[in-house]
Amino acid sequence: MLFVIVYHLFCWVFNPIGVCNIGYVGVDIFLFLSGFGLAHSFERNSLIDFYINRLKRIYSIYFISVLAKYFFLKRNGG
Repeated sequence: MLFVIVYHLFCWVFNPIGVCNIGYVGVDIFLFLSGFGLAHSFERNSLIDFYINRLKRIYSIYFISVLAKYFFLKRNGG
């Protein structure tokens, strides 16, 4: 993640080595580690358990944000 942040913050303005590819390396490392994490997770849980847990995490935050936006807009006359 740090490679990608450094790439986006500095390499488009100041590129001391000619071609600054550390952002791409950061993405490759992230994809490798996330694939490794998923493979390790599937050893303990089934695919259905993975998606059920994922939906619980995503939709709980989604509904909270939708309700907050609804009450904010209703309060401000939107």
